[in-house]
Amino acid sequence: MFATLLRSGFPSICCAAILCGCAAVGTDVQNAPSAPSVGASAGNNSPAGTGQARNASSPEGGAANALSASDIDSAIASAGEGNITLARKKLLEILEQERKFYKIMGKGSRMKEAEALSAYRRINSQWEAYLLENPDDIEARILFGKFLRKTGNISDAYAQFCIADSKNPNIAVVKHQMAVFEAETGMAKEAYAHMLDALKLQPDNALYMSQMAKLLTLGRGTFQEHLGLDNAAYDAKLLSYYSAAAGKLPNDYRTQADYALAFYDLSKADWSAALAQWEKVGKLAALNVDRQVVLANKARVLIELNRDAEAEALLEGVTLPALSDAKNKLLGEIKRARENAALPKKKSYQY
Repeated sequence: MFATLLRSGFPSICCAAILCGCAAVGTDVQNAPSAPSVGASAGNNSPAGTGQARNASSPEGGAANALSASDIDSAIASAGEGNITLARKKLLEILEQERKFYKIMGKGSRMKEAEALSAYRRINSQWEAYLLENPDDIEARILFGKFLRKTGNISDAYAQFCIADSKNPNIAVVKHQMAVFEAETGMAKEAYAHMLDALKLQPDNALYMSQMAKLLTLGRGTFQEHLGLDNAAYDAKLLSYYSAAAGKLPNDYRTQADYALAFYDLSKADWSAALAQWEKVGKLAALNVDRQVVLANKARVLIELNRDAEAEALLEGVTLPALSDAKNKLLGEIKRARENAALPKKKSYQY
């Protein structure tokens, strides 16, 4: 229809940002809600290498670095109901204190800051005393590290994970936690190595696959040179992790949306494949905002394919005020392309 334009400066509007709990190199992790951005993936929202991260809940529905109730429950359950050692009893008591602390803090508690700080320090002291008496209890050290991480003491948490790793270098969750901290603090190569270790130990872990993909996306400038790959090879490597995670979680909206957004970060994208992936995402979109975000992204991909009339038709279904800026930018691109196509061609003369 008309010459293909470089149509990549499109909306970076976010109904919510996406990242799987793994930060970009040199950033902090925060949890974020629902829908993906329109035409903006990890690389669009943040500079590669040492930029700001796009954040989101993990494919499993919770923050990757937080101590969940299931961590505590599984630790308690593993003790059994029979005779337990004194050390184990102390551990369970600490975990019970944590459970109460999270319950109070997580329900809009009116607990005063001083009271909350006192409760935190008490639990922290109990952990330190326990590990002083039981320095080789790796499970406890991991749980303590997660507690520190959830309460914002990421450097101390990292120290605990490093100790755990020195005692047993074959625990995937430890490698993963180390990688998350390293990604946040600019230790790019170390983060890549530890995430790779985690995947070697748990090759079917969709969360690790997804976070490796995010790490490679956000740190492209660093890792492409480090791995010695050309653009095509790096694109294939990056996309393979998104694809693998999506294959493990075929019915998870977030994971499938991440995969679809990844095409925007490739040096040369297969837009037909991107469109097919957005079709899959659309079938999983339960909320109206998610469905409209999918329509906007499908429209952007159709524009990349020079199928502007189809894109324009889809954009009629994008009605949310939060998406109006993105919609207008896409419509503006379609208008500019039509105006360029209508310009008279210069005659060429042969002498």
